[in-house]
Amino acid sequence: MKIKEIWQQQASTLAAALIEENQEAKAAEAEEICRLLLAFVLHCEPKELRLRQEEELTAAAETEFLVLCGRAAAGYPVQYLTGEQEFMGLSFFVGEGVLIPRWETELLVEKALTLLPKKSPVTIADICTGSGAIGVSLCHYLPLCHCFAVDISEAALAYAGKNSRRSQVGERMTFLQGDLLAPLQVLQQQNSGFALDMILSNPPYVTAAEMANLPENVRYEPSLALYGGEDGLYFYRRLASEGPALLKDEGWLCVECGYTQGEAIKKLWQLGGLQSVEICRDYAGKDRMVIGQKIGSNRQGIK
Repeated sequence: MKIKEIWQQQASTLAAALIEENQEAKAAEAEEICRLLLAFVLHCEPKELRLRQEEELTAAAETEFLVLCGRAAAGYPVQYLTGEQEFMGLSFFVGEGVLIPRWETELLVEKALTLLPKKSPVTIADICTGSGAIGVSLCHYLPLCHCFAVDISEAALAYAGKNSRRSQVGERMTFLQGDLLAPLQVLQQQNSGFALDMILSNPPYVTAAEMANLPENVRYEPSLALYGGEDGLYFYRRLASEGPALLKDEGWLCVECGYTQGEAIKKLWQLGGLQSVEICRDYAGKDRMVIGQKIGSNRQGIK
């Protein structure tokens, strides 16, 4: 069968299995999934497929493609099928055991790039680093940046390490396994002068109620990287309470958040003594980030 024929056939089949209510969106998503899977099977760049539409697929390639489409139709993430996801113009290895980087998190990286100096050395921490998307991207775009990448998951840190080497920034990253800020607190105990220009995090923030109703494809991702406690704010409370002590004066604490969580996190940041606290919204006008700056000490205490 020709590439264009099996592409059209499977895109139609896959669209019928997708949950999107908008038919146009379903068709576009299905075509994109098929494009990525075909490129994966043919070991080529997705953009090359348009020039190869009249090419005949081998029997082996056709079978592999149909199997992958079947798994995608059942809700298995296409990124886990191909083992890759693009983020900030870079390619990242992903697989079961690590959260798939999403475009929303690119907004956090873009915001950080506006706050951090381009031509001066900076030291940052990427907490709950997962695939390393945030830390690797910032080291890539800031040549004088050093990043401490922290995660409690050994599997996630293995992916983050591979991705740092893939983007050739591994020498400027330090990987630490531990619970949230604990590894950095150890470093500070060992060196009282240890302080960071910025702490960034895309922590788990899905509530208990939301965990029970996750989309099928998200259920394959590690719950450790999703569940943020009963109200989704567990890790934000800890970041607000413990984070400022690890920052330099004028250092920043920047996090991604759920679209209903901005105001609650803003209050936590203010109670933690941070100033210039701002809720940043995504292109749809929804809460997506909260940032705050340490200026002196003005803590009220986190409850």
